[in-house]
Amino acid sequence: IRDYKVTGVQTCALPIYMAKIDVPTLVIHGSNDQIVPFESTGKLAAEMIKNATLKVYDNAPHGFALTHQDQLNEDLLAFVKSL
Repeated sequence: IRDYKVTGVQTCALPIYMAKIDVPTLVIHGSNDQIVPFESTGKLAAEMIKNATLKVYDNAPHGFALTHQDQLNEDLLAFVKSL
């Protein structure tokens, strides 16, 4: 198990907590997120959470909730309806 450290945040054993998630989970990430890069966050989260659904918004920034709000709303609604 690797420890993850974010500047200004205490180190935690993130994989332990992620592996315990046992409810349907939607992970959404922008491919152009310059603040928290996809490869080390969104992709990793989706891999650690059992049966997670991963959506990657092409060229979307960290604030994709503002820049891709229509797509986000559609995906959230579709995910909730699929439960």
